[in-house]
Amino acid sequence: MFGIIFTGFLLILILWILFSQSRADEKFSKGVNMAAFLIENPDKFIDQARISEILNHIRKEKWNCFLFGDPYFALKKIVSPAGVKYFLSVPKNCEKYFKDSPGLSKTDYSIIPEQKFYSAASLKYIPSKINYDNPKMHENEGAALQALIRYSDKTPFESNIKMLTWADSKERAEKILWLKPKKSAVFDFFHKIFDNKNRVAVSIKELKDIFLQ
Repeated sequence: MFGIIFTGFLLILILWILFSQSRADEKFSKGVNMAAFLIENPDKFIDQARISEILNHIRKEKWNCFLFGDPYFALKKIVSPAGVKYFLSVPKNCEKYFKDSPGLSKTDYSIIPEQKFYSAASLKYIPSKINYDNPKMHENEGAALQALIRYSDKTPFESNIKMLTWADSKERAEKILWLKPKKSAVFDFFHKIFDNKNRVAVSIKELKDIFLQ
């Protein structure tokens, strides 16, 4: 009898480990396999893109949301001495919802420069203001604000908000960040990993406030 119980427990444990690994792999691939769009008019886009409606529609038609979580999009604001650019990243199977959107163009533009030192942090709150000029960035330095957004029944969106900075030295990147860096946040930023522990509720107005300030 004990042997049967032990075997059953061991089987459940193995299945749980396999499921957890599959879910982790799905989360990773979900973030990586995205198409990028350049947003020419972020104010107009956020108002008119029907993001909440599209996310809800996708969620209802996907059978594996229960296992792997709801789909999400990524909004990015890139700030550097050269100027400010805005981007939208969506799962590749969702491109059809945005390919004809006015003021939105698909791009292969390298959003974040490579071969730099990076520093990143997760924001567990909606910031009233983000100071990109403290200290003032030099050439080849920059900062990026990323909001992963997914549909929520209780609020317009659930979001992960992360800040990433880069420079030619680790110390300089951390100084530009002005937040306590977290090593794993760099990986999560680049691979667009949605972390449920750091999710916050965010509205359309709050999205506009933090991206367009």
